Amino acid sequence: TPVVATTASFFQRAYDQFFQEMSLNRSRVTVLDFLGGLSGSDNTHSGAYDVTMFSNIPGATMLVPTSARDYLADLAWATAPAGSADAPAGPVVIRVPGEAILTAERDATLLPVTGGQIADRPQSTSLPVSVSSASGGISAATVRGTVSVTAQRAGVRHMLDWRVNQTGSHVAIIGLGNAYPLAEQTAAALSADYGITATVIDPRQCTSLDSDVLESLRDGHQQVITLEDGQLEGGWGEKVTAYYANHHDSDGSRNPHVLNFGAAKEFTDRVPLGELNERYGLTVEQVTEAITRCF
Repeated sequence: TPVVATTASFFQRAYDQFFQEMSLNRSRVTVLDFLGGLSGSDNTHSGAYDVTMFSNIPGATMLVPTSARDYLADLAWATAPAGSADAPAGPVVIRVPGEAILTAERDATLLPVTGGQIADRPQSTSLPVSVSSASGGISAATVRGTVSVTAQRAGVRHMLDWRVNQTGSHVAIIGLGNAYPLAEQTAAALSADYGITATVIDPRQCTSLDSDVLESLRDGHQQVITLEDGQLEGGWGEKVTAYYANHHDSDGSRNPHVLNFGAAKEFTDRVPLGELNERYGLTVEQVTEAITRCF
Protein backbone atom coordinates (compact mmCIF):
# COMPACT_ATOMS: atom_id res chain seq x y z
CA THR A 1 0.00 0.00 0.00
CA PRO A 2 1.52 3.37 -0.99
CA VAL A 3 2.08 5.80 1.89
CA VAL A 4 2.16 9.56 1.24
CA ALA A 5 3.27 11.96 3.97
CA THR A 6 3.38 15.74 4.05
CA THR A 7 1.94 18.67 5.96
CA ALA A 8 -1.78 19.43 6.04
CA SER A 9 -1.53 22.69 4.09
CA PHE A 10 0.09 21.01 1.09
CA PHE A 11 -2.70 18.46 0.81
CA GLN A 12 -5.03 21.36 0.06
CA ARG A 13 -3.18 21.76 -3.25
CA ALA A 14 -3.86 18.12 -4.11
CA TYR A 15 -7.58 18.14 -3.29
CA ASP A 16 -8.75 17.37 -6.83
CA GLN A 17 -6.37 14.43 -7.19
CA PHE A 18 -7.38 13.08 -3.79
CA PHE A 19 -11.07 13.40 -4.64
CA GLN A 20 -10.96 12.02 -8.19
CA GLU A 21 -7.98 9.70 -8.56
CA MET A 22 -7.89 8.30 -5.02
CA SER A 23 -11.37 8.38 -3.46
CA LEU A 24 -13.53 7.98 -6.55
CA ASN A 25 -11.36 5.05 -7.66
CA ARG A 26 -11.21 3.66 -4.12
CA SER A 27 -7.43 3.49 -4.35
CA ARG A 28 -5.64 1.86 -1.44
CA VAL A 29 -3.44 4.75 -0.36
CA THR A 30 -2.46 5.79 3.16
CA VAL A 31 -2.02 9.52 3.73
CA LEU A 32 -0.10 10.78 6.77
CA ASP A 33 -1.34 14.26 7.61
CA PHE A 34 1.31 16.19 9.56
CA LEU A 35 0.79 19.52 11.36
CA GLY A 36 -3.00 19.35 11.13
CA GLY A 37 -4.96 21.71 13.36
CA LEU A 38 -4.32 25.12 14.83
CA SER A 39 -0.80 26.53 14.94
CA GLY A 40 1.07 29.80 14.97
CA SER A 41 2.19 29.32 11.37
CA ASP A 42 1.76 31.84 8.57
CA ASN A 43 -1.45 31.94 6.56
CA THR A 44 -0.14 29.71 3.75
CA HIS A 45 0.90 26.90 6.09
CA SER A 46 -2.08 26.65 8.44
CA GLY A 47 -3.39 23.12 8.97
CA ALA A 48 -6.71 24.22 10.44
CA TYR A 49 -8.75 23.03 7.47
CA ASP A 50 -7.67 19.38 7.14
CA VAL A 51 -10.61 17.81 9.00
CA THR A 52 -13.09 19.97 7.10
CA MET A 53 -11.54 18.78 3.85
CA PHE A 54 -10.80 15.08 4.39
CA SER A 55 -13.80 14.13 6.52
CA ASN A 56 -16.24 15.23 3.83
CA ILE A 57 -14.81 13.27 0.88
CA PRO A 58 -16.91 10.18 -0.01
CA GLY A 59 -15.03 6.90 0.22
CA ALA A 60 -12.20 8.23 2.37
CA THR A 61 -11.61 7.37 6.01
CA MET A 62 -9.91 9.87 8.32
CA LEU A 63 -8.46 8.55 11.57
CA VAL A 64 -7.46 10.93 14.37
CA PRO A 65 -5.40 8.99 16.93
CA THR A 66 -4.70 10.44 20.37
CA SER A 67 -1.62 8.43 21.30
CA ALA A 68 1.49 7.03 19.68
CA ARG A 69 0.19 3.50 20.15
CA ASP A 70 -3.15 4.30 18.52
CA TYR A 71 -1.26 5.95 15.67
CA LEU A 72 0.78 2.79 15.05
CA ALA A 73 -2.34 0.63 15.23
CA ASP A 74 -4.10 2.91 12.75
CA LEU A 75 -1.12 2.73 10.41
CA ALA A 76 -1.05 -1.07 10.62
CA TRP A 77 -4.70 -1.24 9.62
CA ALA A 78 -4.44 1.34 6.85
CA THR A 79 -1.55 -0.52 5.21
CA ALA A 80 -2.97 -4.03 5.66
CA PRO A 81 -2.57 -6.31 2.60
CA ALA A 82 -5.34 -5.87 0.08
CA GLY A 83 -6.37 -9.51 0.44
CA SER A 84 -7.08 -9.29 4.17
CA ALA A 85 -10.70 -9.48 5.18
CA ASP A 86 -10.50 -6.36 7.33
CA ALA A 87 -8.48 -4.18 4.96
CA PRO A 88 -9.91 -0.72 4.22
CA ALA A 89 -11.76 -0.42 0.93
CA GLY A 90 -10.32 2.96 -0.05
CA PRO A 91 -7.88 5.68 0.95
CA VAL A 92 -7.15 6.29 4.63
CA VAL A 93 -5.96 9.59 6.08
CA ILE A 94 -4.23 9.48 9.46
CA ARG A 95 -3.80 12.78 11.24
CA VAL A 96 -0.44 12.46 12.97
CA PRO A 97 -0.80 13.42 16.67
CA GLY A 98 0.29 16.98 17.41
CA GLU A 99 2.11 18.69 20.24
CA ALA A 100 -0.82 18.70 22.68
CA ILE A 101 -0.98 14.90 22.55
CA LEU A 102 2.80 14.45 22.61
CA THR A 103 3.06 16.69 25.66
CA ALA A 104 0.26 14.84 27.47
CA GLU A 105 1.92 11.51 26.74
CA ARG A 106 5.32 12.72 27.90
CA ASP A 107 3.75 14.02 31.11
CA ALA A 108 1.66 10.86 31.52
CA THR A 109 -1.45 12.93 32.19
CA LEU A 110 -3.94 11.13 29.93
CA LEU A 111 -6.52 8.78 31.38
CA PRO A 112 -5.72 5.10 30.84
CA VAL A 113 -7.70 3.61 28.00
CA THR A 114 -10.18 1.10 29.38
CA GLY A 115 -11.32 -0.35 26.08
CA GLY A 116 -14.58 1.29 27.05
CA GLN A 117 -16.71 1.39 23.99
CA ILE A 118 -20.38 1.12 24.94
CA ALA A 119 -20.94 -2.13 26.84
CA ASP A 120 -22.85 -4.87 25.02
CA ARG A 121 -22.71 -2.88 21.80
CA PRO A 122 -24.95 -4.46 19.15
CA GLN A 123 -23.97 -5.03 15.55
CA SER A 124 -22.44 -1.93 14.04
CA THR A 125 -24.50 1.21 13.99
CA SER A 126 -21.63 3.60 13.40
CA LEU A 127 -23.15 5.99 10.91
CA PRO A 128 -21.38 7.96 8.21
CA VAL A 129 -21.82 11.67 8.79
CA SER A 130 -24.67 11.63 6.31
CA VAL A 131 -26.37 9.28 8.83
CA SER A 132 -27.35 6.69 6.27
CA SER A 133 -25.52 3.35 6.64
CA ALA A 134 -22.85 1.50 8.56
CA SER A 135 -19.24 0.78 7.68
CA GLY A 136 -16.28 -0.37 9.68
CA GLY A 137 -12.66 -0.79 10.64
CA ILE A 138 -10.53 -2.71 13.11
CA SER A 139 -9.97 -2.27 16.80
CA ALA A 140 -6.95 -0.22 17.76
CA ALA A 141 -5.13 -0.49 21.07
CA THR A 142 -7.41 -1.32 23.99
CA VAL A 143 -4.91 -0.21 26.60
CA ARG A 144 -2.76 2.90 26.22
CA GLY A 145 0.81 1.63 25.87
CA THR A 146 -0.16 -1.88 24.73
CA VAL A 147 -1.17 -2.90 21.21
CA SER A 148 -2.67 -6.32 20.68
CA VAL A 149 -2.18 -7.88 17.26
CA THR A 150 -5.49 -9.65 17.80
CA ALA A 151 -7.13 -6.31 18.51
CA GLN A 152 -5.59 -4.80 15.41
CA ARG A 153 -7.16 -7.51 13.27
CA ALA A 154 -10.35 -8.08 15.24
CA GLY A 155 -12.78 -6.82 12.61
CA VAL A 156 -13.46 -3.89 10.37
CA ARG A 157 -16.23 -2.24 12.37
CA HIS A 158 -14.27 -1.36 15.48
CA MET A 159 -11.97 1.12 13.79
CA LEU A 160 -14.87 3.58 13.69
CA ASP A 161 -16.12 2.94 17.22
CA TRP A 162 -15.75 5.87 19.58
CA ARG A 163 -14.03 5.16 22.89
CA VAL A 164 -15.48 6.17 26.26
CA ASN A 165 -12.50 6.70 28.55
CA GLN A 166 -14.45 8.02 31.55
CA THR A 167 -18.10 7.44 32.35
CA GLY A 168 -19.97 10.18 34.17
CA SER A 169 -23.20 12.15 34.04
CA HIS A 170 -24.67 15.58 33.31
CA VAL A 171 -21.92 16.51 30.82
CA ALA A 172 -20.23 14.53 28.04
CA ILE A 173 -17.06 15.97 26.51
CA ILE A 174 -15.92 14.65 23.14
CA GLY A 175 -12.42 15.76 22.17
CA LEU A 176 -11.23 15.14 18.62
CA GLY A 177 -7.55 14.46 18.08
CA ASN A 178 -5.33 17.22 19.39
CA ALA A 179 -8.27 18.61 21.38
CA TYR A 180 -8.66 15.40 23.37
CA PRO A 181 -6.25 16.43 26.17
CA LEU A 182 -8.38 19.58 26.58
CA ALA A 183 -11.42 17.33 27.07
CA GLU A 184 -9.71 15.51 29.93
CA GLN A 185 -8.42 18.75 31.47
CA THR A 186 -11.91 20.26 31.33
CA ALA A 187 -13.39 17.16 32.95
CA ALA A 188 -10.81 17.41 35.73
CA ALA A 189 -11.72 21.07 36.32
CA LEU A 190 -15.44 20.27 36.45
CA SER A 191 -14.75 17.57 39.02
CA ALA A 192 -12.48 19.71 41.18
CA ASP A 193 -14.50 22.94 41.08
CA TYR A 194 -18.11 21.79 40.68
CA GLY A 195 -18.24 18.15 41.75
CA ILE A 196 -19.34 17.07 38.25
CA THR A 197 -17.96 13.81 36.90
CA ALA A 198 -18.16 14.25 33.14
CA THR A 199 -18.16 11.52 30.55
CA VAL A 200 -15.01 11.80 28.40
CA ILE A 201 -14.97 10.39 24.88
CA ASP A 202 -12.23 9.92 22.29
CA PRO A 203 -13.96 9.58 18.88
CA ARG A 204 -10.74 8.31 17.22
CA GLN A 205 -11.95 9.29 13.75
CA CYS A 206 -14.01 11.98 12.06
CA THR A 207 -15.45 10.03 9.13
CA SER A 208 -18.53 8.79 10.92
CA LEU A 209 -20.75 9.36 13.92
CA ASP A 210 -21.07 6.58 16.48
CA SER A 211 -24.81 6.47 17.04
CA ASP A 212 -24.52 3.93 19.88
CA VAL A 213 -22.48 6.39 21.90
CA LEU A 214 -24.60 9.41 20.97
CA GLU A 215 -27.81 7.60 21.85
CA SER A 216 -26.39 6.42 25.17
CA LEU A 217 -25.68 10.03 26.14
CA ARG A 218 -29.39 10.84 26.12
CA ASP A 219 -29.65 9.18 29.54
CA GLY A 220 -28.19 11.28 32.32
CA HIS A 221 -26.50 13.95 30.19
CA GLN A 222 -27.91 17.43 29.78
CA GLN A 223 -24.98 18.70 27.72
CA VAL A 224 -22.72 17.27 25.02
CA ILE A 225 -19.55 19.26 24.31
CA THR A 226 -17.44 18.86 21.17
CA LEU A 227 -13.88 20.14 20.96
CA GLU A 228 -11.77 20.35 17.79
CA ASP A 229 -8.65 22.31 16.91
CA GLY A 230 -9.73 23.16 13.39
CA GLN A 231 -12.37 25.10 11.49
CA LEU A 232 -15.71 24.68 13.22
CA GLU A 233 -17.93 25.62 10.28
CA GLY A 234 -18.22 22.59 8.02
CA GLY A 235 -16.07 20.61 10.43
CA TRP A 236 -16.70 17.68 12.72
CA GLY A 237 -18.44 19.00 15.85
CA GLU A 238 -21.40 20.49 14.02
CA LYS A 239 -22.27 17.02 12.77
CA VAL A 240 -22.93 15.96 16.36
CA THR A 241 -25.29 18.93 16.74
CA ALA A 242 -27.02 17.95 13.49
CA TYR A 243 -27.39 14.36 14.69
CA TYR A 244 -29.41 15.35 17.76
CA ALA A 245 -31.41 17.93 15.79
CA ASN A 246 -32.33 15.32 13.18
CA HIS A 247 -33.04 12.56 15.73
CA HIS A 248 -35.21 14.50 18.16
CA ASP A 249 -36.64 12.44 21.01
CA SER A 250 -40.26 13.04 21.94
CA ASP A 251 -39.13 13.13 25.56
CA GLY A 252 -37.55 16.56 25.74
CA SER A 253 -35.36 15.59 28.69
CA ARG A 254 -33.51 13.15 26.42
CA ASN A 255 -32.34 15.78 23.93
CA PRO A 256 -29.01 17.08 25.25
CA HIS A 257 -27.90 20.62 24.56
CA VAL A 258 -24.80 20.58 22.32
CA LEU A 259 -21.98 23.12 22.48
CA ASN A 260 -19.36 23.14 19.71
CA PHE A 261 -15.89 24.59 20.18
CA GLY A 262 -13.48 25.14 17.30
CA ALA A 263 -11.83 27.72 15.09
CA ALA A 264 -13.52 30.47 13.10
CA LYS A 265 -13.55 30.37 9.30
CA GLU A 266 -10.66 32.74 8.78
CA PHE A 267 -7.03 32.94 7.73
CA THR A 268 -4.54 33.58 10.52
CA ASP A 269 -1.00 34.78 10.02
CA ARG A 270 1.64 34.02 12.66
CA VAL A 271 -0.78 34.36 15.55
CA PRO A 272 0.61 32.52 18.60
CA LEU A 273 -1.24 29.29 19.32
CA GLY A 274 -2.13 30.37 22.85
CA GLU A 275 -3.76 33.50 21.48
CA LEU A 276 -5.75 31.47 18.94
CA ASN A 277 -6.99 29.11 21.65
CA GLU A 278 -8.15 32.11 23.68
CA ARG A 279 -9.82 33.64 20.63
CA TYR A 280 -11.78 30.46 19.89
CA GLY A 281 -12.64 29.54 23.48
CA LEU A 282 -10.39 26.49 23.49
CA THR A 283 -9.11 26.79 27.04
CA VAL A 284 -10.13 24.93 30.17
CA GLU A 285 -11.47 28.10 31.76
CA GLN A 286 -13.57 29.13 28.77
CA VAL A 287 -15.03 25.70 28.11
CA THR A 288 -15.80 25.19 31.80
CA GLU A 289 -17.47 28.60 32.02
CA ALA A 290 -19.66 27.85 28.99
CA ILE A 291 -20.70 24.50 30.44
CA THR A 292 -21.60 25.82 33.88
CA ARG A 293 -23.42 28.81 32.39
CA CYS A 294 -25.90 26.42 30.77
CA PHE A 295 -26.92 24.67 34.00
